[in-house]
Amino acid sequence: MNFTNIKLLKWFSIPMMVILMMLVSCEKMDMGSPYHEDGSDITAAEAVEIVKPIIHKYAEEGYFWRISKEPINSRTTLKYGPFGNYDPSSKFCGTFKSPGYKAWLVMFWNSTTNGPKGRCLFVNVRTGGYEEESIDGQVSGIEWDMSFCIIDEGPASSSSSKSMQNSLNLSSSTSGLYAVIISGGYDMWNNYSRYWNDCQYIYHRLTQTLGYDENHIYCLVSDGTNPAADMMYASDSYSNTSYYMSSPLDFDNDGDNDIQYSATKANISTVFNILQAQASSIDHLLVFITDHGTQDGKICLWGGTQEMSPSEFNAELNKLPGVRMDVVLGQCYSGAFITPLAWNNRTITTACSATESSYGEGQFSYDYFLRCWTDAFDPSNASTVDTNSDNMISLREAFLYAESHDQAASYGWEHPQYASYPLIYGYTHDLQGADNCPVLSGSNYLSCNSSSTYTLSGIPSSTSVSWSSYGELNLTSPTNTSVTAQGSLSSSDYVSSSPAAIRATFTLDGTQYFVSKDISSIWKPGYYMGGNHIRGGSGQYSVETGPGASDYQWGSDNSAWVIMSANGSSQVTVSEGLTYSPVTLWVTFKDPFGGTIVTGQQFNTTY
Repeated sequence: MNFTNIKLLKWFSIPMMVILMMLVSCEKMDMGSPYHEDGSDITAAEAVEIVKPIIHKYAEEGYFWRISKEPINSRTTLKYGPFGNYDPSSKFCGTFKSPGYKAWLVMFWNSTTNGPKGRCLFVNVRTGGYEEESIDGQVSGIEWDMSFCIIDEGPASSSSSKSMQNSLNLSSSTSGLYAVIISGGYDMWNNYSRYWNDCQYIYHRLTQTLGYDENHIYCLVSDGTNPAADMMYASDSYSNTSYYMSSPLDFDNDGDNDIQYSATKANISTVFNILQAQASSIDHLLVFITDHGTQDGKICLWGGTQEMSPSEFNAELNKLPGVRMDVVLGQCYSGAFITPLAWNNRTITTACSATESSYGEGQFSYDYFLRCWTDAFDPSNASTVDTNSDNMISLREAFLYAESHDQAASYGWEHPQYASYPLIYGYTHDLQGADNCPVLSGSNYLSCNSSSTYTLSGIPSSTSVSWSSYGELNLTSPTNTSVTAQGSLSSSDYVSSSPAAIRATFTLDGTQYFVSKDISSIWKPGYYMGGNHIRGGSGQYSVETGPGASDYQWGSDNSAWVIMSANGSSQVTVSEGLTYSPVTLWVTFKDPFGGTIVTGQQFNTTY
């Protein structure tokens, strides 16, 4: 065992008797000054803080981490194995002893590394000193403290800058977020552990980073809860021997089985029937598939004979016609799903085209594309992925990040595919339920005496926008995000008599879109006599007006005409008393900006 003591002690040549006296006089056998003056044990939180530089270092190398729920006693025999499963008959499992003092265990693991799969830091509960032990697996039989971050950092490139404190902005409510994770695997001999890794990684991202309720995630993986061996987790090229085990059911080591179903047609139908029954509460659904695929475009499910075609799978998705949905597929020939899955408010992302294989980082690591796609939701990558700086990772941005970081794609081995229906949908929403649809905001009213600004949001900042309008409007000072507008009524008009609107036009991926803002009314305060702005007769009169006007006050220049209905309305009833001369009926009111408008109309009466 090769322990590295980070808290170095320098030993000097002193008589042996003095050393023995020192040991006898110590209350504990562990060396070093107490971390706390009162000699109390350090807490788990303090242990994490002490080794935080090591956590950062290993996070950059793609390691996940967690800490034991209770300290480990001195010289405890610990077991380890792949995925934390210990089999004494397997050469990939083993045992080792903890140091000679009570310690918190901080465990790091990464199944993709060429170095140790697991690293153990033992933090002395008395002194805060720590030692490291490397093992080829994960420690088994330990209860972990799930209140600490497990996966702030994922298996990303060591060149990326990472921070354990970063997080994506959570939506105000994540209760409507759901996910279905599927990994068929075909059979035990073809179900490589990298498929399980893909599923665990997206599960962690959804629950640890994006705020998904684990009860809203349906996991259908190989043979489900069957305890029989169903996954190849290692192989020995020298002896041409492969090793198999039952897929661990618990993705986050919290004691609950996260895998509930085997990956069969019947179970996929069952899960979507469950979702159909609660569709009204689903705001967003992610469907994530890692698997083998056939040359005719089908998904290989569990059992060696079951396959699901794109049309069959689409029939399951169509059980949720009103649900916003994103489908991510990593299997070979997955591009065959692009066209059959086309539906409104849906994106489809695939690792490759319909005529080529997809690739993994070896049988026991991750799929190239799926790992990069999941990396897009790593908070430490947010500044790179969020190209339009709108504080959300859209599905389009996630695809572009994965495509550009997929090593298999850079070699030309696979060509990731993406589609969005409508096209702009992929730009405007994320996995947390946010929906940044393009919006043109500003006042519903305009004045001829002052200008107003209208702002466009919800599109990539680099998108070029052109502005136009119809109706009695003037537009000035256009930018890619805003425009200034002012009314242009004729001299005899105080309110617009025809519809008006402002329009922003832009192009995304060769398709032109526009967003309009209707203007309810355009106003010009002042005095307007004549012009037929007041209409009526036989005691019923109304004034030409528009949305936003208020505070109507009526009057006439002849006392024989009496306003019968209460003031405040654009329509009045008049008691037309006997008169032999023209009568002028007038009204004053306010436009939406507080400007005063006065208009009058002369009426001839004969009795």
